[in-house]
Amino acid sequence: MGVYLRRYHQDKPPIGSTVNWGHPLAQGLVGCWLMNEGCGNRVLDISNYRNNGIATTGTGGWKNTLKGKAYRFDGTNTVINCGSANILDNITPFSIEFMVYRTNNNSNFIQKASGYGSSGWSVSVLSSNAFNFNVAGGTNLSYSTGFSLAASTWYHLAVSWNGIIGSSADVNLYINRTEGAYTLADNGSGNRSTDAAQNLNIGGVSYRFAGDIAYVRLWRRMLMPAEISSLYEAPYQFIQTPRRIFYSLPAGAVSVPNPRRSMTGVNRIK
Repeated sequence: MGVYLRRYHQDKPPIGSTVNWGHPLAQGLVGCWLMNEGCGNRVLDISNYRNNGIATTGTGGWKNTLKGKAYRFDGTNTVINCGSANILDNITPFSIEFMVYRTNNNSNFIQKASGYGSSGWSVSVLSSNAFNFNVAGGTNLSYSTGFSLAASTWYHLAVSWNGIIGSSADVNLYINRTEGAYTLADNGSGNRSTDAAQNLNIGGVSYRFAGDIAYVRLWRRMLMPAEISSLYEAPYQFIQTPRRIFYSLPAGAVSVPNPRRSMTGVNRIK
């Protein structure tokens, strides 16, 4: 599978950006962590549900990367805990999409589970370097891609799932907008194990992730292939950046910075 990643056409939106809820891609959005803070231990969810994350830093923390600001995970202690609000519990249907740069394998990018394969779901890179999605059930639903994720490379990853375990399951994994062959496609059986008691952890709760994550978005619906492709091309198309306010000056007035206002372009008349 010929998978490559070109530079995005959009820069990362700044602090204060909001979701454009009139945009089609905002439909069903329940979590949107842009990871554009650059400092502190809070990672804001700018969806309506405010599932804000609290970071345990370890030796990780904020980094400037080719994808803008991102959070670096140390593979041992770093995790961003986004809690377990009702809107995050047992999401059905389900889609998740994120930008990642891994430096280890056999680790969990994101989990809402007590551990890999138990009481919830995980998106992971396996020891074989395959991208994997796993949901706990009577027997687990588990899908792995045939394409391996190279270390120290940025990837746009996404999962779309109809929320069903068993023969009616519909699961799609995408790497850089491409859905390829699967080395494992087990639809599982029995009832889905509830994840209501588990927190959503970016960086994993078991088998911790090492590397950088630039953003994470989560939907209560299935994203279609055309939407995944569109997000790959323009990941911030449904994000609104803060407005800048400008005042026009009368003829002959002198513009000086206003120390009481930090917004670029806001001036007072001297």
